[in-house]
Amino acid sequence: MSIPHSKRRLEGPEEIARTAGTESYSNVKDQEHGIHTLLTSMASEGDTVLKDHSEFDTGERPLLDHANVSLVPKVENRLKVAIIGASGMGKSALFNVVPHQPSISRSDSSMAGCTSAPCEITGAAPDQKSDYEVYLHFHSDPDRRSTFSKLFDDYQLLHFNNDDTRVCDSVEADRLASAATTLLQLLQSIFADDPNLSEQAGIAETLLAHHDAGTLDAFQETVYSRCEELVEAFPGGDGLVKERHFETTEDVSAFIQPLGSTNDVEGEPSLWPLVKKISVFIKDCPLLQDMVLGDAPGVSDVNQLRERNAYDYIDGCDYLILVTSVQMRCATDIQLEKILSRYKEAFAGKLAIVMTRSDEYDHNDYVRNIQPEAKTKGFHAEVEEYARLHKETKQNGKCPMDYSDLAAMQQWAIAQRAKHEKENR
Repeated sequence: MSIPHSKRRLEGPEEIARTAGTESYSNVKDQEHGIHTLLTSMASEGDTVLKDHSEFDTGERPLLDHANVSLVPKVENRLKVAIIGASGMGKSALFNVVPHQPSISRSDSSMAGCTSAPCEITGAAPDQKSDYEVYLHFHSDPDRRSTFSKLFDDYQLLHFNNDDTRVCDSVEADRLASAATTLLQLLQSIFADDPNLSEQAGIAETLLAHHDAGTLDAFQETVYSRCEELVEAFPGGDGLVKERHFETTEDVSAFIQPLGSTNDVEGEPSLWPLVKKISVFIKDCPLLQDMVLGDAPGVSDVNQLRERNAYDYIDGCDYLILVTSVQMRCATDIQLEKILSRYKEAFAGKLAIVMTRSDEYDHNDYVRNIQPEAKTKGFHAEVEEYARLHKETKQNGKCPMDYSDLAAMQQWAIAQRAKHEKENR
């Protein structure tokens, strides 16, 4: 027999629970900045202690790098969308317009520079003090060694291979040529202040000299040391992630543009070969509060490091936006084909295509792009004749430049109308 007892009843249980939960959440958020500061201090002090003890040399760097990365604000639960596409298609314009930040990403499509590392933007944490927090992520030393080692191997295979029996098809030849170009670009950038290595011709001579002397391995170690020096010397904290704070989009753009693109400054070492990703946290940007938007390098790139950075970033994305032109989309889109062939069903239903420059037709681009195929398939003469006729037609039917001369405009319009009527009979 059970003994009856009165049950304790809370008045307004839903309201009390909601209030308690809100208060607990607020208490945690109030302490978040202090915890972040404490962890930062602990990581810095631990770095100093470990560096002073030789017995911790082995395994020290990976642990410190992990601790450093863990201090970056978490965005794992946010939807991650990457904008991809060829140079000049309008990626940066789309990237800028979403958060209403017209200058946060500057396009270099008309210059020599290309996007080399993904740049992502997202909403800030509630306690962020500055308008913009920027986190610069560098490749780790093992990643750098792996990348350079493969490039050095491919360069030797292309230029120093004496095995006449080795068969190399066109795909492999293109890959080796891209690897060699990539290696020269990377070395030229990180050794821009070295007169012997600031030009690709000088770098090629240096590589040949080291190969003949049997000292290429030693030269590779010099490259690794140089990379480490550049990363450690960059301001913004220790480790592989550097933190900077800004108040204007112009300052953010000026900071990230040379780090995320290949537009080198003559005589100064560039860090873009060492940068893995750039993250920007924007204050008071509700649209990006639950979303991360990334501007990725092109996946059809002769520079293998830039292409690898793009694929590594795409691997962690939920959705893709492909920015392309109508002309390219109607013909063939290499970027789309490479993505679909690589990921197959991974992005099924998660890929959007944005076609830009729909009212713009660049005849010169068309002729230039079709010429290689024309030579291969034997209709190069027809393309040349088409280009000649197009130029002649454009000159003969050109509208008068003086728009103030109404009579000339009317006469030109009548002539054009008569021409079209004759052609349509």
